[in-house]
Amino acid sequence: MEQIIRIQLSQIQKAPPQALLAKQRSREVDLAKMKAKRLHDEYEQKQRTYQDLRAETLKVIQGNSRFSADLLNSLMDETAAQLKELESQMQAAELEVREAVSGTEQVQKEYSQLMNWAELYDNCSLEAKKMIVVQFVKAVRVKRGYELDIEFNVSFEEF
Repeated sequence: MEQIIRIQLSQIQKAPPQALLAKQRSREVDLAKMKAKRLHDEYEQKQRTYQDLRAETLKVIQGNSRFSADLLNSLMDETAAQLKELESQMQAAELEVREAVSGTEQVQKEYSQLMNWAELYDNCSLEAKKMIVVQFVKAVRVKRGYELDIEFNVSFEEF
């Protein structure tokens, strides 16, 4: 078990620098921000359309419009429904941006912590090694023939 832990920790030490991980996460944040901005722009466009329809209502009342009152009402109802849908999508996108930003910060903290563990593991006491392993390993299953199946708390695809 200890050999496997050492191998995994050595892979972490050989991992790309933190800047690469941060760059990947910043791309995710940028994509989430672009989506939120696109939805915000669509929302503003729909608001302008809705205001134009309201202005057309005055023309209908005055009898100067080509539109009928029924058609105008249905267009306004449809646009109002689209505005509500876009508003909920915007809120979801803003939440996604906040989660991506906080996720980036969390990944950077975890990366720093893993690098510290990898550096400390070989030179620390047995109790300290146990504490590191408890944080590093989620579960260990022993199969027939003493085959080990280890589930880590860390995703090694990033490394």
